[in-house]
Amino acid sequence: MQAQYQFGDRFESKAISVRDVNNNVYTLTLSGFGMERVFDQKSQTEVDKEAVYFKEAKKYLLLNDTNYHVLIQAFGPPQTWAGNKVEIFVDWSVRNPSGGDPGGVRLRVKGHAQIASRGSAFAPLEQASTGDAAGQGNSRQQPEQGSLREDLNDNLPF
Repeated sequence: MQAQYQFGDRFESKAISVRDVNNNVYTLTLSGFGMERVFDQKSQTEVDKEAVYFKEAKKYLLLNDTNYHVLIQAFGPPQTWAGNKVEIFVDWSVRNPSGGDPGGVRLRVKGHAQIASRGSAFAPLEQASTGDAAGQGNSRQQPEQGSLREDLNDNLPF
């Protein structure tokens, strides 16, 4: 019997994306740091990118400068990250410079100041806002606070 094809199967990524997280906030445990070979749209070649892995997720998160510095600021060098908890969410004020879908996957750590990226407005956990950096209302709902068990959660969409 042939498996049923579902729309999007062909485009399934091994990396966590905005579509995976959407309007949720997940608390995840870092399990490692490494390099992943990915296709770079700009250079049209495969490149190695830094990534973090999570105990509860099948997918990894490719690190951009903002998320890398959040982790460095909170936990120090990458070899000390495993076992620490982070929250993963979407900052809808991030704009894709190439005109793609809005939003950027972000990490935050409770009790640590957030690092704002260019064009992004981070709000403290307790005072999350639905406005963008210019003070305009955002049409997206603010993520709901979520939590996961210590072990792999089958309900996690990634």
